[in-house]
Order: sequence, then structure tokens, then C-alpha cells
Amino acid sequence: MMSIEEIININTNDNKPYQKPIRVNVINCSGKTTYKNAKQEQKILFHLALADKTGTMKCTCYQEELYEQTQSNCGLLIRNFIIKNKTILITKQTKVTKFPAMKIEEGLIQQAKNILHPPAPSASPIKDIKRATLKSLMTVSGTICGEEDVKTVFINGEDTPLKSITLKDATDDIKVTLWREATLFNIHLGDYVTLTHVTVHEFNAQKILNTTRHSKIEVTAPPQENIDIQIYGVESTKDETSMITIRVTNTDVYQSMPIQNDILIKWFMLDDEVDNIGNALILLGLLKEVVIKTAFRIYSQLFHHCGSFSTQKALNLHSGSNGSDMRSSKLHHIYCQLHTVRILFVKLIVKIVKKEMRSASKHASEIFDLN
Repeated sequence: MMSIEEIININTNDNKPYQKPIRVNVINCSGKTTYKNAKQEQKILFHLALADKTGTMKCTCYQEELYEQTQSNCGLLIRNFIIKNKTILITKQTKVTKFPAMKIEEGLIQQAKNILHPPAPSASPIKDIKRATLKSLMTVSGTICGEEDVKTVFINGEDTPLKSITLKDATDDIKVTLWREATLFNIHLGDYVTLTHVTVHEFNAQKILNTTRHSKIEVTAPPQENIDIQIYGVESTKDETSMITIRVTNTDVYQSMPIQNDILIKWFMLDDEVDNIGNALILLGLLKEVVIKTAFRIYSQLFHHCGSFSTQKALNLHSGSNGSDMRSSKLHHIYCQLHTVRILFVKLIVKIVKKEMRSASKHASEIFDLN
């Protein structure tokens, strides 16, 4: 009786059948796969993950009629099998007999399960993938920046579809060839994807990746990147937004983009950002619009309570004449708001002139909270 450990140590691919039997447990069974033989006849094969008390091994079975008999957790006695590339081949000449299953340690069972369903490795940066050895199993993540049409090549007697895409991350880019069912993945240019169980190959002196039958793809949100930027210019527009020109710190990358004024103001109000007179003057210009809007809202409230924008009429109500206590209280609150905005804006200007940026930032924050 042979063992898996003995078979693994046999260094031969001579297609010679081994008469000595081997007793194994079937740990896992794949689905059926079609192929064409040398006569262009369509045939069926399937794979088994085998284990005994000494090790684990992959098996490829070409006897379709054995499929129902070789499901998981059964025991087999196999003779007249062939060993090729560290894999047991069950051919038409192989004799297979059902046998009681052996007790096998859990570690070997898990190792056998990984033969047909290997766990996906953690995603690696593309620059590291390009340094990996050929045939390494990898997981890659990146944005699809290139996509080619599906085409067909003739492999092993059958037409085989393939499609090439290019993935890019923060470190590099790489071409990935999607084979067979992988060409049906629902992905598009610009998607950020994670692709598992791909292998490293070389084509035209360049490292590429190929999908395998275990490959899975998932469209996900791209990872967040924290970058330091400097604002070089702000141009106000008429729709409560501004166009800002930024530069990524320590680079020569410049970019213009629209941004909501309230977001820009909040950014400038961070204590560690308003640290120079240029930023403070930009903030002052933006806050001018906030002050105008706040004042307009307050005067609109006065109009609602007084019936007009008559300052004298409002003052009379504020002083308690010709109105109820509730109305006077409301007007008092409105006037306090208006007075506060005026005082804070004046203080903000004074602090900027004196280059007391931290205090200026505090007053700017108080004005914004009133809006």
C-alpha cells in the first residue's frame, strides 16, 4: 500500500500506471469541467482533494461515471493510477473501489480543502506584485484605467475567450488577463476593483497577471488617501461656491476645483490652518458674504414683526411701546444677534490687522455659528 507522502517524493512524469494501490479519503470534490481530447471529442473531468495520514494531494479524474461515488468524506482504494506534476490521474484504466474512510487529523483536512479552494492572499501593492516570482498567487486592487474587447484564442482544441484590463494603484499599474468565465465579470472603466487568486506571469518582458478558476472580483470603494495641500488662490462665483487652486505639498501638482463656500470657511477656521495673513484675508472675503446673509436674515425678521424696514418703528417696539412683552423679547433677541455679528466682524478685522491669527479664527467661527 502506497501513501501520499511516498507519491509526493516520486520525481517522475513517465505516465506509467502504478499497480500498487493507495488508500485515501476524499476531502473535497470540484464541479465537472468539459475539455476536448486529441480526437476533438468533448469529454468531462473533475478534481478531487485527497488526504491520508501522511499528507494531501490533488487528483484529476477522467471517469465521469465516478462523479457521484467520489463526493466528500468517502474513502477510496485506487490502483493503476498515473502520477503527473504531483497530481494523481484517474484514467479509464484506473481501478477505483469504495473503502471505509480513515480518521485524519484536522490540520491535514484543512490543508486538503485548500487544494481546490485556496484562501485568497491579502492584497499587495502593484509594485510588489511586479517583484514577485512567476506563478505566485496574488490578490490585487486598483482602478481600471484600461480595458480591451473580449477576443477568442484557440487553446487545447477549443475556442477560449479572454479580455485584458489594466489596473492602477498609488504605486504602479499592471495588465491583467481575464480568462474564460472571468471575461463575464460586470466591471467597467474607472471602477475600483479587488481581484483575487491571480497568478504572476511574464509577457513581452513585462510582468502580467492571469485569472484562475478560483478568481473572484469585487467592485469596492477606493481607499481614502490623506494628502497635504496648499491653497494658492480663491475665486468667488455667483452660486455660493468658489474655485480654488491647490498644490499637493512637496509636488508640482496643481489643480483647480469648485468648493462650497461654507465648507471652505470651515476649513479656514481650523486652528492649525489660519496661520498666515494671506489665508486670513481669503477667509475675511468669504465671511463678508456670510455677514451680509446673516444681516439680511435678521432684517427680514424685523420686517416680519414690524411690517416694514422702518428702523424707528422697530426701535419703538424694541423699547416696549406699541407691542406685547413677547414681541419685545423676540425683537430684543434679533437686535442682539445683529449687534453680535457687527462686533465679531469688527474684532475679526482688528485681529487680522494685528496678525493675531488664532483669535481671528475664533471670531470667524463665532460668526459662522450665527449664520
